[in-house]
Amino acid sequence: MINFIFCLLVFFFFVDFSFFALAIYAALKFVLVVLVQILF
Repeated sequence: MINFIFCLLVFFFFVDFSFFALAIYAALKFVLVVLVQILF
């Protein structure tokens, strides 16, 4: 039972982390597009 809970915690941690990474990637892409719009 403890093992199952631990697995769930790890799973949620990785899902949260990947979502966070995706958000950062999207933000960087947005900033890049804005910079290109300003420069060119």
